[in-house]
Amino acid sequence: MASFAAERESRRQRRPREMAELTNAIQRWVKENTRLGIPVFFHEECLHGHAAPKGTSFPAAIGLASTWDEALIHDVFTSIASEVRARGAQECLAPVLDLARDPRWGRTEETYGEDPYLVTHIGLAAIHGFQGEEPWIDKSHVMATAKHFAVHGQPEGGTNVSTGNYSERVIRNIS
Repeated sequence: MASFAAERESRRQRRPREMAELTNAIQRWVKENTRLGIPVFFHEECLHGHAAPKGTSFPAAIGLASTWDEALIHDVFTSIASEVRARGAQECLAPVLDLARDPRWGRTEETYGEDPYLVTHIGLAAIHGFQGEEPWIDKSHVMATAKHFAVHGQPEGGTNVSTGNYSERVIRNIS
């Protein structure tokens, strides 16, 4: 049991080079030792930086959005994409595109705010930063996974697992 815990902790503490070597070894093994040789698809949490040891952390999403600076957001997420790709992953689980409609909600900092215009523009800048401007994903960019699109940021009582009581009008006009 102690060795399992030590190995788990070791995996958690891998530095960028060690992580890249590990993902490369996994890819090589899967390609050479499985019937179809389909590569592994690695993803990472990247809400405001690469959530990994020695990963760069930027201000929370709500703070980034408060700049209203699409070029800055694009550059931040281009940097995150490059860092993630260098470690061997191809996808980031971000950005969050839902609107923060209730400040009691515990995930407000994950959003770009309550304004649909701002969230749209900052969200697109983040996606273009992650994916690049070409119609394909090159070796220094990653796929973005835009998430929590709608009717998630206004739960009853502000709790994350509560019902989102939205009218059809709100869903169509705001979310």
